[in-house]
Amino acid sequence: MQGKPPPTDETIAAGGKDSLEAKIEKEKSRIEWKVGQGWARDVAEGVTLLAAYVTEPLGRALMQGRSSSDPCTDYAASTHFVCDAFATVAKATPQPAPLCYRNLTGKFGLAEQFPEWRALQQPDACAGIGFVTGAVCIASSAAAPFDPALHGGTHGAFAVAERSGDELKWVAQEGADVVEFRSDELSEHGWHRTLVHLADFPNGGGSFGLPPMATVEVEAVKEAGEWTAHGVTGAVRLWCVRVKFDVDRLG
Repeated sequence: MQGKPPPTDETIAAGGKDSLEAKIEKEKSRIEWKVGQGWARDVAEGVTLLAAYVTEPLGRALMQGRSSSDPCTDYAASTHFVCDAFATVAKATPQPAPLCYRNLTGKFGLAEQFPEWRALQQPDACAGIGFVTGAVCIASSAAAPFDPALHGGTHGAFAVAERSGDELKWVAQEGADVVEFRSDELSEHGWHRTLVHLADFPNGGGSFGLPPMATVEVEAVKEAGEWTAHGVTGAVRLWCVRVKFDVDRLG
């Protein structure tokens, strides 16, 4: 899907650069954070790796199954694993997530990775429309993506983090729309209306996730200059969305 050659038998073997052991070590801080919050280690490892590396194939398979009369069973076990984990954690979530953000287009953009988010790119897209997710959507509550001192881009642009070895580089996504995830009351008749806390960042803020089969509803659309995030006035369009998902259906 990424246009890269697949891993070889040597690289995925134990100790290889594409092995499970190598991926677990790379994601160690996020896994240990979850374990520290009470997650079972195997669940923490599984959710972290699936969300980090294969959420696109899982999401595409689920959406294909929803839109076809011929059920798609690809990655069914992995999808159930993720949904069960989110349902368990959501039921124990003590408070709603803070405002979280993710770019819609550009590198790692929601619409670039997940077809259902392209509903926001249609000419008639406006407040009031909604859709159902097919993949785990990750958003951030950190201020860093909006800090022009870090990414050197236009003031009010959103930036994404790229890692090269041990170095983290922020890259501004000039002109890319931004999605603001708004959470509120935790549950109502089995519905949870908040993203799930997945990790904390060393410099503040955290990573929050929305599971597959969640409902996204556009509450408002704000143009450049009409909104602020972390004290920065946005230079692009903002999509304000509310979310909810049925924990009983997930589990």
